[in-house]
Amino acid sequence: MGRKKKNINVNFDGEIVNNDQFAEDLADKIDKNVKNDDNIDEIDKKSDHGLPKKELFRVEEVAEYFGVTERTIRLWIEHGHLDKEKIVGIVRVPRRSILRCRFMKN
Repeated sequence: MGRKKKNINVNFDGEIVNNDQFAEDLADKIDKNVKNDDNIDEIDKKSDHGLPKKELFRVEEVAEYFGVTERTIRLWIEHGHLDKEKIVGIVRVPRRSILRCRFMKN
């Protein structure tokens, strides 16, 4: 039998935390952010941020992009840090929401 994979998140201060604490830390950071869609459009055009050119992403794709677990992404969605769209019952995350989360101001 193999070892069970343990999910670890590192917060913005470099501390190892559980998923709930990570989501809270993200919420604090987002509260300080000015969500300006015009800035997101400019970032999307000018930046090589590594996000494929499509409008909607699966939860697993978003988790891979941020380097976190799918559970963390679902917590971010649950806490309102990422938007979601449901298509035939399947959750998708819009591109603008991912970029807003990725490039928020301190």
